[in-house]
Amino acid sequence: MTQPRTLTLDLSMADLHQEILHTQALLSAYPFLSTLVPPFVALLPSWLALHEEELGHDRAIALAEARIVAVDDAFDYLAVAISSALLAELGGNRKAERYLRYYGAAPPGKLKRPVLGEQLATMRDWVPSLTAEETSPTLQAYGQQLAERVMQADQAVTALAQATQQRTDFVMMGARKAFVDTLNALRLTTYGQVAELPHKRPDLNLPRDFGDRFFLRDTSHRKPSVSDVEQVVLRLRARLQKQEDLLERLQEEAEEEARLQEEAEVRAAEEVLLAAERKRADAQKKLDAAKAKASERQK
Repeated sequence: MTQPRTLTLDLSMADLHQEILHTQALLSAYPFLSTLVPPFVALLPSWLALHEEELGHDRAIALAEARIVAVDDAFDYLAVAISSALLAELGGNRKAERYLRYYGAAPPGKLKRPVLGEQLATMRDWVPSLTAEETSPTLQAYGQQLAERVMQADQAVTALAQATQQRTDFVMMGARKAFVDTLNALRLTTYGQVAELPHKRPDLNLPRDFGDRFFLRDTSHRKPSVSDVEQVVLRLRARLQKQEDLLERLQEEAEEEARLQEEAEVRAAEEVLLAAERKRADAQKKLDAAKAKASERQK
């Protein structure tokens, strides 16, 4: 190694700390290099502050992602509730133009699968028609809920985008970039000082590659062995099998959920029809009674 690798900005603060610790520890192990240790120790307070800031950005992203998951649950509920209400009004007819306007030929369960994204874009367009005056009170209520959830979803998506961008800015510029630049410069200077010792101090009997040991090697470009590749393939196959099993289970659960939902919607539609039939029968009885009274008066 002619010189230590340049540490890139995409390395985490934990990775950078490992680089500092490795060099500092090895320098400390050689008494004749003790004067090279303090500059690395001096970096630690700055590292700690930047590490805390990085964790803060990570927390902000995690919280924003959690908000999206919570809002997505509300969208999933409304996707099913609106479908049930529509089918109840349409007598369970999934091919009715009004139902297809919202769901097309796909079951509500399919709409629920994306985490916001397409689901948000699709359901956002439902709000005007669901809240229109000619819409039933039940669907209007769901439309109002949906309008509120759309606003919350927009806020959650914006919060995640902002948190992600703020972390990117933190990594790529400002104090963190200055820290990485300072560390890289110190590493180069230190390497130059220790790498010349085998020639400058022959009395120390140091190996020619003495300077290399003070810096971690980047092994990402090392040519892998057959055994390495075989182990990777085995691990990947095991992971693939787990994912295939998970996919199969999720598909079965989605199909079962869709079946149960369809059955619930059919029952709801049947109840609406039965209620309408009871009202019709009651109305017929009243009509028959009125006709009978009228007939008696005529007599």
